[in-house]
Amino acid sequence: MRVRTALSVLALSVAGTSSASATSILAEVHIAAHRLNVYVGGKPTYSWGIATARRGYHTPRGTYHVTALDIDAYSRKYDASMPYAVCFIRGDYCIHAGHSIG
Repeated sequence: MRVRTALSVLALSVAGTSSASATSILAEVHIAAHRLNVYVGGKPTYSWGIATARRGYHTPRGTYHVTALDIDAYSRKYDASMPYAVCFIRGDYCIHAGHSIG
């Protein structure tokens, strides 16, 4: 429940702010540590464990901006629900809540 709540806050914060304010929200994905940290205004605000891409896929490295928000997204690639998706890179990749790790 905490991940869903935090992603909802992140999505609503991005959607409901000016572009200048939205840039003060930073989500750092630490692939090796399986951790996502969110900073708002430079202050650590949320942190939780994550799962990255399934075997045969990869999690991209780099700095990206949010391109789409979707409360009830679905991945055809993974055949999986992606609730509260915050998407980047043309919507091809999303940070989202979930019920399984793998």
